[in-house]
Amino acid sequence: MLTLALELSTDQGSLAMLKGSEVIAEQVWHEKTVRHQHLFKALPVLLNQAGVRIEQVDLFAAGRGPGNYSGLRVAITTARVLALPGNKQVFTVASGEALAAEILADRSPSSLAIIGDARRDNLWYALFEKRADGVFQKQPWSLARLEDLGRALPPGCLAASPHYERLQSGLPWSELSHVEWIREDRCPAARRVGQRALQKLELGLPSEELNPIYMHPAVDPKNMNSGR
Repeated sequence: MLTLALELSTDQGSLAMLKGSEVIAEQVWHEKTVRHQHLFKALPVLLNQAGVRIEQVDLFAAGRGPGNYSGLRVAITTARVLALPGNKQVFTVASGEALAAEILADRSPSSLAIIGDARRDNLWYALFEKRADGVFQKQPWSLARLEDLGRALPPGCLAASPHYERLQSGLPWSELSHVEWIREDRCPAARRVGQRALQKLELGLPSEELNPIYMHPAVDPKNMNSGR
């Protein structure tokens, strides 16, 4: 099976082509605007590198966040458009879950928190643990105020974030002495999105929604200019 995976939830974008679970081609780039227009330059390079035509791809896998909403929409929309002519399957995976699977492949903490900057003085996060049958998400994606983060994370927890460098000056370190941080930005990768999608398919698990994970409630247009 050939899988094309797309991951655009952060300013590190990536594409990967997998044959089975093996990565046969990969493209990684950075775009500060996080609109990921480079995707459309990277895709033909990836296909040429893999020696694959787009119509040969069997499965399209996309990361759905949490993360930059514009990038996530581009990833999922592109996957759906590319899959449409051949009526191929599109499978979405939480980008944060793919990152957790990558980190837990090498470590076995009591819990792993994947945390990101949700703006508006909030952080998004979820807790994961490593089990004999794979990676398990212990709670839904949630929002926490910066000052409440310490209470949200259990003792002995390992934490990772694609926004660590951005957050480090504002994190309540005095309340996080019980947490071990990976002290660098850790971004989800398309290769892990593709591998996670394949693992779930093998287990008979369904795709997540074909929409980005959006952590904030919708803004009422009537209140946008009210100062509230």
